[in-house]
Amino acid sequence: MALEAMKKVAEAESKAAALKAEAEGEARKRIAEANRAGANLVKAAGAEAEQKAKELMAEAEKAAEKKAAEMKAETEAKCRALQAEARKHLSDAARLIAERVVSG
Repeated sequence: MALEAMKKVAEAESKAAALKAEAEGEARKRIAEANRAGANLVKAAGAEAEQKAKELMAEAEKAAEKKAAEMKAETEAKCRALQAEARKHLSDAARLIAERVVSG
């Protein structure tokens, strides 16, 4: 009888060890899967952030080009106004120079 009880205990211990090993293996598998999933999420987030950065950069470049074009147009308009104003005084300046050359 004692021998049979010892066999049952040994069987139970063996089954427990097998179950423990199986559970540990399953746990390692799940941890590995979770790590892969986490890495994939990080990679996807990085790619998404990179794409967003590219979009923001393109928008900023477009806005800068628009602002530069506006500034150029404004500067050209000011230059034309200054040139027009200078042309109005050109004959007066020429007369003044001529007077100084003649009198001087």
